Amino acid sequence: MFDKTYTIIGTPHYMAREIIIGKGYNMFVDLWSLGICLFEFMTGIVPFGEDDLDPYNIYDKIIKLEIDFSPTFKDKKAKKLIE
Repeated sequence: MFDKTYTIIGTPHYMAREIIIGKGYNMFVDLWSLGICLFEFMTGIVPFGEDDLDPYNIYDKIIKLEIDFSPTFKDKKAKKLIE
């Protein structure tokens, strides 16, 4: 239904898993990036690899869905929604 592209481009913290694994992706990766932005607006940090500078560490966390929550993020309902 939707054409796929295979280019790998983007800022590591905001890239969707589909881009990272290289099996092709469509426009829905933009929704992932929007979700990353919303998380950042709510918590002040990005959810994957906030303190990592190595893109491969960030990619690994994104693929494994290892979310980094700020210690100050106390809203349990919002946390459950995000997870």
